[in-house]
Amino acid sequence: MDKRTKKVGGQRAMKKIEAWYGLNKSTPVAWFDRWEQFTTHLLVELGFTFSSISILEKPRGKEWTKETTFNHSLLGKANVVLRRKRKQEGGMITFYMFGRTYKYDIETSITPLGNQYKVQSRQDVGDKIIAAIRQSWENQINETNEKS
Repeated sequence: MDKRTKKVGGQRAMKKIEAWYGLNKSTPVAWFDRWEQFTTHLLVELGFTFSSISILEKPRGKEWTKETTFNHSLLGKANVVLRRKRKQEGGMITFYMFGRTYKYDIETSITPLGNQYKVQSRQDVGDKIIAAIRQSWENQINETNEKS
């Protein structure tokens, strides 16, 4: 697969990636597969190693969930939890850093300015994940310095 990030000013950022337009053209299971592949590829590119993945939990009448776990030599454990209902546009990605110390919720569907339709922007989600990693790293360093 092609790289999805680039270095800008010494920091990683997302390359321009087109949005996914067919929000309701795939099954709910396909939504989980698409975002799982995207987040896994992105985190591996950022230096994380894949650890484990849960099966898709589909409780009747409730949100469906799927969790992927990653490890990093400096950043520790990270989790990506994908959540959505069976009949829903888009969904939610919850990203946890340093075990479950820091939590970031990322909505996958957006409405571009001046448009009536919603899209799933991989570029926006990727930028938010990269920003969450930076923020968690800074918070962890600050907490460590305060304890010393």
